[in-house]
Amino acid sequence: TLDRSSAASDVYKRQELRDTLIEAIKLLGEPDCTIISKKYFNNETAKQIAAEIGMNSFSVQKRISRALKKLRKILKELGYSE
Repeated sequence: TLDRSSAASDVYKRQELRDTLIEAIKLLGEPDCTIISKKYFNNETAKQIAAEIGMNSFSVQKRISRALKKLRKILKELGYSE
């Protein structure tokens, strides 16, 4: 039915967006890719991330901020808007 078709389409669109987002995160390079993944996929704090990768938490926060700006630019270039 139409509802099933619409639901399947929504699932496909979400998966496509997720895949695009993962590829865009990979384009950030290291250590930003790892930091963003830990922050938004593992829900880790800047302090936890900092301890794991050997940075101070202020540096991790700065990298998150800069990486998000880069990520927005990458996604915009790929046709996604905020």
